[in-house]
Amino acid sequence: METNKNNNSNIVFLIANERSGTNFLRSCLNSHPEIDFRGECLWPGLFDWGYYRFWSDKIKEDAENILPPNRVKVFEDYLFKFRAKSQAEWFGLDIKYPQLEGNYSFSKVIFSGRFYILHLLRKNLLKQVVSQDIMYKRINSGDKKIHRNYVPEIYRYKPDPKVIINKIKRFKNLQVKYSRIARESQAKYLEIYYEDIADEKSDFGKIFKFLGVEEIKQKSHLKKQNPWLLKDILINYQEIQQEISNTNFKHMLQLPG
Repeated sequence: METNKNNNSNIVFLIANERSGTNFLRSCLNSHPEIDFRGECLWPGLFDWGYYRFWSDKIKEDAENILPPNRVKVFEDYLFKFRAKSQAEWFGLDIKYPQLEGNYSFSKVIFSGRFYILHLLRKNLLKQVVSQDIMYKRINSGDKKIHRNYVPEIYRYKPDPKVIINKIKRFKNLQVKYSRIARESQAKYLEIYYEDIADEKSDFGKIFKFLGVEEIKQKSHLKKQNPWLLKDILINYQEIQQEISNTNFKHMLQLPG
């Protein structure tokens, strides 16, 4: 396939909530020679290929680039600069919902209808909520090990069931919101669920077809960070189970994580 780096359709955004499995998906897609998928370009920090380093340099060139009306053009310039540097047929960036909330300039570009959008969702939002809680515990503790055979005590906790349910509702609302926005944008759009691609035996054919690249056997070097059962993480699992059983989310108690 001949590469056309100036074609807008060769840029794809992966949108998702935190703890949706984007690292795993990107790792699998990057095993394809025609795909170059970067991480979270909107992550706060001045790393070399991140948007905020680029924006900081643009502000030094012209102070008016700090103004909201000019940020759309700055973000577009950022996209095409790093797209041109990639030798792959497809160039992708990872965008999380919280990074879009209230950020008009990013949303205006991403949902302009000019780019492809790959939307990664999770069926088991209960496990996603717990996974997010564990992520913050991991960050705060500085623990970088992957504990596969047992749950360390620092990750076992007793959350308020109502707080868990409210987080599930918020996550669900965000999924619905960005599905609607993406569909209304008229962009080339594909929804996939983490549970359907959760291991290397999964069929990525739908994604490869969406991008128009040859189907290959994908592989990932990543291991699941939280392989534990919810009942082993949540000290008050039975209480949470009972509360969720009285909601529209009770099916999540039976879903794999």
